[in-house]
Amino acid sequence: QFTTILESRSDIYNVAAVADNGEALINSGADRLNKYVDVRQQSWYQAALTSKKGIAISSSHVQNAIKSSYKWVITLSRPLVNYKTGENDGVFFIDLNYNAISSLCSNNNIGGSGYIFILDENGNIIYHPQQQLMYGGLKTENIDEIMSSTKDHFQSEEGDKLYTISKSDMTGWTVVGAAYTSELLKNNKQAQM
Repeated sequence: QFTTILESRSDIYNVAAVADNGEALINSGADRLNKYVDVRQQSWYQAALTSKKGIAISSSHVQNAIKSSYKWVITLSRPLVNYKTGENDGVFFIDLNYNAISSLCSNNNIGGSGYIFILDENGNIIYHPQQQLMYGGLKTENIDEIMSSTKDHFQSEEGDKLYTISKSDMTGWTVVGAAYTSELLKNNKQAQM
């Protein structure tokens, strides 16, 4: 079944079930866990076990739990429940190809320079068109203000950007549109005339 899923979907890199005892079924059954990584300590693994919704969606990361595979992914995970005891005995997870989300988002432009980005429920970046600059500290966004906003839009303190916000109750993700006000008002005089 895992192989069929992988062959039919280009947006999925890995499908796996990992038991607490270290046993795992990954993709077609030929892949193995990375022996240098304790999969039970991975944030997506822990999130699945502690999620109130019974499912967890990670922010973007390099999946290093699978031997000789280091792909940029977003991990969806949920606990494996022992039907006899009712206890969590491991985690089932799917790694989504980060490029699939990136290509969907990069096709959405707002004006000439505007863009969209996605945050998880904790304000971590899922997708940003300049993600490497964000991680390098060379670019910033008003993430605290976005996450605490009770409105669906606001203007940055500098007045140069207009942020529009859409929060998903299902995933906990926030999709943010950032438009430069100078572009929005570029043809203001033409419109007035």
